[in-house]
Amino acid sequence: MRKIILLFLLAGVATANEAKFVFSVTDEEGVPIENAHVIVGFDMPRGDGRGSIERQLKVVTDEEGKATFQGETSDLVWVSVKKSGYYKSLIKSVKITGKDDAEEKWLPWGNQYEVELRKIGERSEVCSKRVYWEFVPLFNNKSYYDFSKGTWDSSNGMCLKVIDRSQGWDVYLCLEGEHNGISEALQVSEQSIFRLQRNAPDAGYVNQVCIASSLSRSSIQDGKKQYFFRLNTKVDDNGEVVSAEYGKLVEGISCERTKDNNLKVKFGFVFNPEGNNLEFDADFNRLSGLAPEQMLNSP
Repeated sequence: MRKIILLFLLAGVATANEAKFVFSVTDEEGVPIENAHVIVGFDMPRGDGRGSIERQLKVVTDEEGKATFQGETSDLVWVSVKKSGYYKSLIKSVKITGKDDAEEKWLPWGNQYEVELRKIGERSEVCSKRVYWEFVPLFNNKSYYDFSKGTWDSSNGMCLKVIDRSQGWDVYLCLEGEHNGISEALQVSEQSIFRLQRNAPDAGYVNQVCIASSLSRSSIQDGKKQYFFRLNTKVDDNGEVVSAEYGKLVEGISCERTKDNNLKVKFGFVFNPEGNNLEFDADFNRLSGLAPEQMLNSP
């Protein structure tokens, strides 16, 4: 097992104790990943009592997919793992709650933490964009978003509809058409930056979902849910889908009703006009001319 020993001479640091961690890195099938780069970071108090110093240490995993760290740390450690051919992990925080004052060690000593990486699969060339607090051009309380162009449209694409009720606005996403629809997307990985399933589902779509309710003036509702959607669906005589366009709405869908009674929205989308594979490379985007804040880099 590869190991890195951390030795810091920090005079006068009262909260620094020695710790030992073992990180076990595997793929989605539980197979150990060798030569993955494990980065461990933490803040150490300065010896002069003036703030802290961030430390980062790196090591690669051995043939068993394990990496060991030992040395002085603070009581909060974060870890990130990456390897070519895999999506990097989300930052994982490890809060140390036990301490052996006599030995000046953090406990538990030598505790093992599991990290899972997802392999990069076949990626499609898609349209992707972050719609960043754009005004919605409502006409008769509705508007449409054309994913293939990344713009609002009068009649094509996803419909955003407002119903004005006495307690405020209810805002709906609608995919019109018998076989089109929206389906809530659930995470299949809690550790990877690529958290959703690779392909949009074949079934389970509904025509509309409510994304904000009782929205009053000068208020914002932050959405947390993510969705798959299906457009321009064609079926055969047996009701089987023969062609469709698929996409996903990511980063949550947030709505703002301004004091002037306009609607603004924020969300990200990935749209594949040629199939249901929604795994993509941000460097190959069918949409061009996007501003930095409109770039969707996370898969």
